[in-house]
Amino acid sequence: MSKLEKLIKFLARRRTFFILIAPVVMLVAANPTSRGIILGLAFIAVGQAIRFWASGFIAKDAVLAVGGPFAAVRNPLYVGSFLIACGYSAMTGGWIVWIIVLPIFMILHGSAVYCEEKYLRSKFGGDYDEYCRRVPRWVPKISRKIFEGSVSINQIIKNNEHKNFF
Repeated sequence: MSKLEKLIKFLARRRTFFILIAPVVMLVAANPTSRGIILGLAFIAVGQAIRFWASGFIAKDAVLAVGGPFAAVRNPLYVGSFLIACGYSAMTGGWIVWIIVLPIFMILHGSAVYCEEKYLRSKFGGDYDEYCRRVPRWVPKISRKIFEGSVSINQIIKNNEHKNFF
């Protein structure tokens, strides 16, 4: 394993720790406005809704998730998290937060995606490669397939997504 791969793996595994630093940066730079708070809450609500939706489709390590939000984008959980980060950034009212927090978010979550894609490719092989050819990594491509399948509340709970909400 190269030094770069070791660094990527380190960042991916410890991204939650690094993300805990974000509120400190946000508090230091905060200059909230009512418009920023309303916009931020909207981003957070949409991001969390996407995360709940995706968590209701994913059966970790069992099957390749390709329905619902996974038909539009390969990483809907991270897209939801990105929108949540945008929401908190908007609520601070300070551009410095956007300049600092969002690139850090992309580096940390990008490293997680790199590790996850490597794992999924080894687990699902050609099926995963075909899925990657059809579905973009970050920017959703909306199609009717997002309406296929159903969300499982039990799966949301099993994936502990409800704990992230609080």
